[in-house]
Amino acid sequence: MKTKKIILNFVVASTLLSVATPLLGVDVKAGTVSARDPQKSPFISENAGLDASDEKQVWPNEKIEQLTETLSELHPEFTKEYLKNLVMSQLNDEGIPPLSKKDIVTSHLTGTLSTKENWKGVTVAQAGAVIDTIIGTLIGNGAGALTHAGLNAAIRRMGRKELTRVVRQKLIRRFGAAGAVSSKLIDTALNYSSPGTMIAKYWDKHDAYPNNGRINFW
Repeated sequence: MKTKKIILNFVVASTLLSVATPLLGVDVKAGTVSARDPQKSPFISENAGLDASDEKQVWPNEKIEQLTETLSELHPEFTKEYLKNLVMSQLNDEGIPPLSKKDIVTSHLTGTLSTKENWKGVTVAQAGAVIDTIIGTLIGNGAGALTHAGLNAAIRRMGRKELTRVVRQKLIRRFGAAGAVSSKLIDTALNYSSPGTMIAKYWDKHDAYPNNGRINFW
């Protein structure tokens, strides 16, 4: 009788362990993509991704320079060196380069571009540049990537639904849970020459401190 009781207890314990283990695993994994964790950088790298595969791309220097020039026209508040670093970090599937005062073009400096350490969140301008870089490297047309013609060509090639899905996946990969904007928003943003700015302004409008020129999800 005592032996049967021991066996029964062992079976029950094993069953509970098999049920609890995957639940604990989900909790831990969810914690790694939380965009509200103050200890983590707002620009989450591959740890926040939906796809753990290697996403590195190899571009010729000419193509990199072309996309950098396009980004500079859309985001003149940043130096070309910083924008090129954004392109390289995206192609190499690395975290987003931090922004410093030397990366800002003084003639375009505004209050919302301040790099003061006591200002929480990233600027709308910086988030917009990052998102445009993501989309530009995804489309892959260099100089024409973020033009209406380039975006329309990508839509024809990939299909609007598929392009929207992939862009959304890339945003989540870079920004964690905060990047999970609706497909409808992304679809609308693709009608703009700077989809990133449109999405960043939407974030700013719906974050903890609306319309302050900064993304305050973190």
